[in-house]
Amino acid sequence: MNYDGAGQSVIIYDLGGGTLDLAFLKRNEDGIPQVIKIDGLSNYAGDAIDQAIYDFMDVEIEKKHKKNVSKNEEIDMLFLDLCRDYKERSSRLIRMNKEVQNFKEDYYPLTNRETVNIDIPVNKKIFNEVTGKIIDKTISQLRTMREFANSQDIIIDAVVLIGGSSRFPLVEEEIEKVFPNRVYPSQEYDISVAVGAAIYGEKKRLAMMI
Repeated sequence: MNYDGAGQSVIIYDLGGGTLDLAFLKRNEDGIPQVIKIDGLSNYAGDAIDQAIYDFMDVEIEKKHKKNVSKNEEIDMLFLDLCRDYKERSSRLIRMNKEVQNFKEDYYPLTNRETVNIDIPVNKKIFNEVTGKIIDKTISQLRTMREFANSQDIIIDAVVLIGGSSRFPLVEEEIEKVFPNRVYPSQEYDISVAVGAAIYGEKKRLAMMI
């Protein structure tokens, strides 16, 4: 289901790796989208989801093996990459209506001299609980945008999802609860570019006013 531009009032939900950007657009009499309001969050996006999975796995590994992957409280970048890959694999399985698989990694080096076979039980419910706190924060920001629209007596016709992390299954599922039958994952490159330019331009204009 793709947004075709027919809606008069649209919220753009742009969830990338590091940030959430929201833009409230309303078409003027000439049909040109105008930026009414922008909002967003730092540190609540794809990277934060990776970190949430990492933290969960780190705790579970310590329970099982009495040692964790974080050495001297420093992030193990190799393990973080594995968590990112696991997130993407699990997301694909969920989109295909298949069960999430356990987190497995054979002979992972916990120390210079010790390797372990990691096998952490995970299902869709656990996966959503681990990642849901990050998604919930973005949904809260989206609700704030809806409240602003309500205060202006504007009905939101569509919420368009752009950005790589917006394809995370829980994102569309949770936004659908707030905007039933009005959520449109965008596959249109030109729409994404135009919206990105609009958001950037408005941010730049506001920065110059400070």
